[in-house]
Amino acid sequence: MSEYANDYKDFDIQMPANPLPNDKGEVYTVCNVCRPDRKSVHQSDKKLAVNVKKGTWFCQHCGWTGGLTPVEFLKGKKIVDPSVLQMPEGKIYKFFEKRGISRKTVDWCGTRYSVQSVKQKGTDDYIVRDCVAFVYRMRGLIRMIKYRDPVKNFKIAPESTLIAWGLDFLKNEREGLITEGEIDAYSYIEAGYKASTSVPNGTTISEKEKKVYLETGKMPSDIHLNLTWLDNSYEYYDELETIYICTDDDPAGVKLRLELGRRLGFDRCRIVKYGTYTYINAAGDTVACKDANDVLIHHGKEAVLDTLKNAQSFPITDVVTVEDISDELDDLYKNGITKGKTTGWPHLDPYFTWVDGHFIVFNGFPGQGKTTLMLNMIIMHSILYNSRWGIYCPENYPIKNAYAICFEIFGGNTMDMVDGRMDSDTYKKAKKFIHDHIEFVNNAMGYTAADLRDLSMRMIKQRGLNGFVIDPWNSLKPSKGKYNSHDEEYDGELSAEQRFAANTNTYRLILAHPPTPIRDKEKVYPAPSPFEIKGGGIWFAKAYEMICIHQKYDGDNKYTSEIHVQKTKDKKAVGMTTYKDSPLYLNFERRTQRFVQPDGFNPFTQEPVVVEQELDLCF
Repeated sequence: MSEYANDYKDFDIQMPANPLPNDKGEVYTVCNVCRPDRKSVHQSDKKLAVNVKKGTWFCQHCGWTGGLTPVEFLKGKKIVDPSVLQMPEGKIYKFFEKRGISRKTVDWCGTRYSVQSVKQKGTDDYIVRDCVAFVYRMRGLIRMIKYRDPVKNFKIAPESTLIAWGLDFLKNEREGLITEGEIDAYSYIEAGYKASTSVPNGTTISEKEKKVYLETGKMPSDIHLNLTWLDNSYEYYDELETIYICTDDDPAGVKLRLELGRRLGFDRCRIVKYGTYTYINAAGDTVACKDANDVLIHHGKEAVLDTLKNAQSFPITDVVTVEDISDELDDLYKNGITKGKTTGWPHLDPYFTWVDGHFIVFNGFPGQGKTTLMLNMIIMHSILYNSRWGIYCPENYPIKNAYAICFEIFGGNTMDMVDGRMDSDTYKKAKKFIHDHIEFVNNAMGYTAADLRDLSMRMIKQRGLNGFVIDPWNSLKPSKGKYNSHDEEYDGELSAEQRFAANTNTYRLILAHPPTPIRDKEKVYPAPSPFEIKGGGIWFAKAYEMICIHQKYDGDNKYTSEIHVQKTKDKKAVGMTTYKDSPLYLNFERRTQRFVQPDGFNPFTQEPVVVEQELDLCF
């Protein structure tokens, strides 16, 4: 018999003092979930079959099922202390009753009551209040508790791990749903749809994103969403065939909907909307329902289930009609092309800005600083837009060395054992930031390009990845037996990289080496063109943007980094290419591993400057 980390009493299951299991290992007891709703003559019926061999149970009357958690599942995972929780009482049931949710559903969802000191909105004062306690379980274990007081202030138990509410309800299901709040999930359960989950916290949205959405109906990607709760919960959604995304139609809800679709897969997600359901408010105005609980209160349980039947698919990625992008076309006509996002370096922005879903190639001879420039750019992108990156960079392994470069760029100082080195507090901040935004991947056997696309897709789904770097391309294993020539392989694999970036709306950065020339000390070598890369014509055709870094020797052992933007596919959105003989320049600071402008501007220490692009149409 397995050893378990919890007990039946944690689920309000009252086991007999000396249970005698039948030949199947089952002991029958009273189910406290459906007991209150049964006629008095049946309230003592023992319908809950508890299998003490397996640590599971099933109610033959209401269908409630669950199980204990084996100790080996823990592996260091935190469990929240449930001692502060009490069984719901009258005021808790009344709270839910006003929202159309029955006592049976409140109990079935494992709701509890607690007295907590909760921070009040506006005043920041802490007041002791009676709170509803939403209990978040994973495999039966309490991993998070979220408290809500009567005036909608929230508090999460400090020892909690952010996960989705209701994960255990997805077990053995083919479909499920995600709402923006526990009460909306309760509303679906009240209507009879048990596979209901909820996000644990709100969605971060900037004023710019909100303004653009309200004016144009289009959601820009100003700040990327890092959904820690989904990182910790993804495996529960992974096997579902259909996922209903039940968010509000406000800007925050739309942003969350798009990110959930991107990470969970647009093809299996369905959009649930509530605006077609209306009611008359106290002022006599007709108001659209904003969520599932509104629909439950004003239209009843059948209407709640109908919202799922009427759910819409995300637009098919392979077929795009004018109607599908009507709002985007109207916005383009009204406001012009949306400019890319600043890099942080004002001198670079007129030539290159970030556009989501682009395939970008970094060109340059080995040892010229391509990797360090790339790391500078993606760390700055992470600072500005809260993005996450994956990197395959075997030439800079062991991985601790690669991470050390990132720490030095973010911290602005060396980790070497020299005077004035990075202090402990800066090191800790750098370590935390890089942990949250950048992950290196490694496999002793190496990867093919297809292997890394598969890995990238898993990281997009499980970690919310926004971009992936391959540094360099020639470190990849060849795709044996798939192509007849190198050119055919370049064409096939780079096309696949281009499609991957576009279909996942992520950045795909690839560093490519042209052959290194035999050095002549008396000769000044120009920056390599895109066509000097092996298969160069194919690279130039497939890339959305190409950036070349080339060191210019200034004498006295000093170098300036030339930045050549050799291709921009969409010049109006991204920027102009530089002229061959007129690159832009950045100075490399070896101690900090940072690139700064010749005028001294350092984006890591100064507020970003947004530079409007000047369109030179003579290109």
